Amino acid sequence: MKTKYTFWELLSNYKIEIPKIQRDYAQGRKEPEIINIVGNFLEDIKNSIISSEELNLDFVYGKVEDSILIPLDGQQRLTTLFLIHWYIALKEDRLTNEVKNTLSKFTYETRVSSEDFCKNLISENIDYNSINNKISEIITDSKWYFLSWELDPTVSAMLNMLDLIHNKFKDVEEQLFEKLEDEINITFQFLPLEQFKLTDELYIKMNARGKPLTEFENFKANFSQFLTTLEDKSKLDNEWLDIFWNFEKNRSSEIVTDNVDEQFFNFFKNITLNFYAEENNIDRDFLDNYNLFENYNNVYDQQKYISQIVNIFNGLTTYTDKESVFKNFLSSSVSYSERLRFYSLSHFFIKFGQVDNENKEILNKWMRITVNLINNTRIESPTNYRDAIRSIKSLSEHISDIYTFVSSSFEGIKYFSRIQIEEENLKAKLIVDDVDWENIFVSIEQHSYFDGQIGFILNYSKNEQNEYDKSLFDNYSLKLAKLFSNEFSENKKFAFQRALLTKGNYLVDTGQNKTFCLFDKALRTKIDNWRKVFNDEQKTLYLKELLDEIEYSNIELSLEKIIRGHKLNDWRKIIIENPSCISYCEFREIRQDSNSNFYLLSKRQINGRHKELYSWDLFLRKFKKTIYKPFSHTWYWESTSWDEPCIVISEFNYKGSRFSIEITFNSSNDNYNLYFRDSNYNDYPETIKNLLHKLRFENNTITLNENELYEKIKDICSEIVRYSERMIT
Repeated sequence: MKTKYTFWELLSNYKIEIPKIQRDYAQGRKEPEIINIVGNFLEDIKNSIISSEELNLDFVYGKVEDSILIPLDGQQRLTTLFLIHWYIALKEDRLTNEVKNTLSKFTYETRVSSEDFCKNLISENIDYNSINNKISEIITDSKWYFLSWELDPTVSAMLNMLDLIHNKFKDVEEQLFEKLEDEINITFQFLPLEQFKLTDELYIKMNARGKPLTEFENFKANFSQFLTTLEDKSKLDNEWLDIFWNFEKNRSSEIVTDNVDEQFFNFFKNITLNFYAEENNIDRDFLDNYNLFENYNNVYDQQKYISQIVNIFNGLTTYTDKESVFKNFLSSSVSYSERLRFYSLSHFFIKFGQVDNENKEILNKWMRITVNLINNTRIESPTNYRDAIRSIKSLSEHISDIYTFVSSSFEGIKYFSRIQIEEENLKAKLIVDDVDWENIFVSIEQHSYFDGQIGFILNYSKNEQNEYDKSLFDNYSLKLAKLFSNEFSENKKFAFQRALLTKGNYLVDTGQNKTFCLFDKALRTKIDNWRKVFNDEQKTLYLKELLDEIEYSNIELSLEKIIRGHKLNDWRKIIIENPSCISYCEFREIRQDSNSNFYLLSKRQINGRHKELYSWDLFLRKFKKTIYKPFSHTWYWESTSWDEPCIVISEFNYKGSRFSIEITFNSSNDNYNLYFRDSNYNDYPETIKNLLHKLRFENNTITLNENELYEKIKDICSEIVRYSERMIT
């Protein structure tokens, strides 16, 4: 039985296939210690070929199945010999079809990119005379070379090894390829396991030195079996991998292979779930335990999904991700809305394949409609997500004429917010009648706050003939875009909210509280805040009235003018004239109780810090930074319980007691309650009792209007000072 072979003899008898379980090619890595070892190894090989002296490279173990040799040990040496044979054939112009056919029998199964690199290296023409210093530069500049191959450590090591081989053999003038073909100089002992009765245990032990495949590599290897053409199998590690490679390159200055694989794997997990939801019910338990390996067979054994995902990949190669629809889909914690936005994009690719000049407008219209629907519908459960998937799938039958379909009847849209469906129906009708509306809509729809829902602006924009007027719509849109920009939403003067209050009580209910409205852009927050203003029959008129009164050229000045000119005298007056009332409320919420008391809430609960509106206003106007002797402090107590917040005039000490005056607002008669208290809860001395009786306190309390209040406090302080020599010890 023949056991000694040269590399060329082995290739002549078998196809050599490096299996998936083997680690990446390592002899060509750039670590200094490896380069030194490889340098000596190449020198030995060169000398052996030139001198025709035999160099034995030890044993190569492998399994032979259907004339395919699967090396279990010897991968590194075989790969280096393959590269040497190819290089010398190229250098000596011996890459004939016959030589190429023989060399093409050496292949890698570890990654498709490694396999394709070897194929292209053999089949594509390279001009040896154009090499200056590094042969790798000629290869990587070639049209057939994919940038994503740089993520394959085997390809990178092969390129580096070719540079080392070039440096070692470039100055050899003797013709060497004939010696490689015909002479027995570089040899090794090949031992087929089945002939030598070696066990599977040896197979496992030998491969323990290999690199275990990652979860993604395992999936990709299994998924590739569903692909029906060699072209698509090749794309999986080439053109399609380039999509993720380029994304990582644009995202970070340093490309990390693991990141690329993770994004590719996340893509597969997320898109497979989208496909799965088309025909299967899902619940929270399914999503919490969703595992790609347990479910992908249920999807991809249907040929339609293979065709669809191929179209999606091909489409992504021509897609510019301006709105981050693809980027957001690559997360391991992708939201329902992010899943749905990419699902909508997927259906364009399924129908049209690549994006080109002829279908780009169709893509824009399709994504505009579907994204508006998705972004303005609360999708908060697996059932919502499933229903939205199926609605988009149904709607996708009309991608080519989406405006015409949506304008004809909104009943054809099976899911999504009714308000948004009706709005898209109206906007589509206007666009179908007058295409100029489209750009006007898109301009304000893309505002980060409105995010597609602008129907209330259309309601403002009817002219005297009750027709929608583009110039009116544009005017309102410009003003609203400014008011809902950071310039006003983050303005500590709260000029927008205060000016709007002059037109009416626009505050909306949020649980037990009312809100001045947050500008946070989360959909749920928008629905619970400003959209309640936009969609309320009366409150939206307050906003329109404000918009009609302000000038776009100087909105801030217009708002200040409206604030200064108000004539209100109710609770709104305090807030309009004092922006600190709003700034105190972290979540912009106040509470009005059954007695019509208004409380400014530091958080959202009445058991947190809070202030009573009228007493706080009185404190700021009359008591802040004022000392009433013999009391030494004046301050405002923010209640943290159900006790009433109040103005406190404190620290009059007498006979072990600490006396204070507390002032609260009495909403039943719009007056103030004035309390005289002992902070230590002692019995009042007779002197104090007599003083309170003289000042007409009943149960230490008296109710007064604002003007009477100041006089009474003066009287209290005067009486205390008058009797101070007798009272204070």
